Amino acid sequence: VTGWLYALHFGAVGGWPYRLLLTVIGLGVVMLSVTGVYLWWKKRRGRQRSRASVATIPATGTASAPPAP
Repeated sequence: VTGWLYALHFGAVGGWPYRLLLTVIGLGVVMLSVTGVYLWWKKRRGRQRSRASVATIPATGTASAPPAP
């Protein structure tokens, strides 16, 4: 079993179609990782910007009422 798992892990079992499948799956994992980090970074920047804009808005101390109809 160990020898078969070793051969499977290193792509020595199914020939070039199996190696191609492993390559596609590996590229998919890389793509998902990169897009996940990109989306996290984008959301992180948005949260930092919203915190900065909230900190610069002066507090008036009064609540605004909706306009009368």
